[in-house]
Amino acid sequence: RKAAEHGFPQAQLNLGFLYEKGKGVAQDYNEAVKWFRKAAENGDPAAQLNLGLMYEQGTGVARDSKEAVKWYRKSAAQGYAKGELYLGRMYEPGKGVTQDEEEAAKWYLKSAEQGYADGQDAIAWLYARREIRLTEGLRWIDKALASSPENATFLDTKGWLLFKMCRYS
Repeated sequence: RKAAEHGFPQAQLNLGFLYEKGKGVAQDYNEAVKWFRKAAENGDPAAQLNLGLMYEQGTGVARDSKEAVKWYRKSAAQGYAKGELYLGRMYEPGKGVTQDEEEAAKWYLKSAEQGYADGQDAIAWLYARREIRLTEGLRWIDKALASSPENATFLDTKGWLLFKMCRYS
């Protein structure tokens, strides 16, 4: 707590997690938001992502998709793979931004290129759903599966890609 109160972003982020989960302190979403915000304003990309999540879910703050996008964008702008993924997830359906699948694909690809398996899954799924770049999508999902071979979501994405490619082996 002392390090967080002295302005250390990592300590602020960690304190936010403790309050969010109720670990060692009473669970308090308002306090979690307070500490995530302090760390986010101090430039921590993980805190920016988590503050965005709180806004997207309406946890400890009023649900606000535009505010979520603002914080995801700050996280993504620093090259934080999970922030890039979540920003893409806002563009794909148009939550808090104008719906734009090309912009979603751009952010998913940035996340995937950093080796983030959920980003690899997201770009592969987008390709499968749109029935474009299926071979590239298969390469991305195979990379995701290499890091987590029993992940049901990744296996589902691979199944969709193979179905769209008419390859069932």
